[in-house]
Amino acid sequence: MLSSGPDEAAKKGWEVLKRLDATKQADDDELAKALGFASAQQASQSQLGRALQVFRVGLAELQKYKAVDDPNALLFDTRSFIYPLLVNKIALSSLTVTEFQDGSKWGITKQGSSKLLSRLEQYRTPTSSFVVDIPALKLRFLGDRTGGELMLISLENVEVPRSFPNVPKLTLKEGQQRSAREIFDKLALDAQVAYEKGGEKRTAQGR
Repeated sequence: MLSSGPDEAAKKGWEVLKRLDATKQADDDELAKALGFASAQQASQSQLGRALQVFRVGLAELQKYKAVDDPNALLFDTRSFIYPLLVNKIALSSLTVTEFQDGSKWGITKQGSSKLLSRLEQYRTPTSSFVVDIPALKLRFLGDRTGGELMLISLENVEVPRSFPNVPKLTLKEGQQRSAREIFDKLALDAQVAYEKGGEKRTAQGR
């Protein structure tokens, strides 16, 4: 069920959930619970929340980053959006919509609840509209822009860099906002270690 745009695709997926309680199928409640709702009736009461665009930061680019560089250059557009599904303004589930066929079609690629979802909704601000994912380091941030500067909101308590015990740490508290320039500068050290380990694995596999 592909659509011409992300909003349309999310709306179609949401409308399917809205009809769950009306179908009265035996497995409707099981499906709703698997997606994070208490029941099919609760799923039918959900509202579609504001979309969060998803950007990814690659390991190869991050490990070369310097504090004088533009942090925006590290953001790779995944052509995906996360749409929270809200009940009484609480995010219980979500729909992830992704682009197919060179931008002409969009479809749902993931749905359900997670700890990440609740944190995203808990800490997002009226202006934060995107997620910054660094999969190689298992880190995700909420993205925002203040005075034209890229800012990141931490979704967990973490000290970076994690791979260098003798290097001064940048302490990130859950929900705290810091500049992407500062965070990327510290994470570059961890990225270098991960990139080198990955290089060793690639070399070993190539033998």
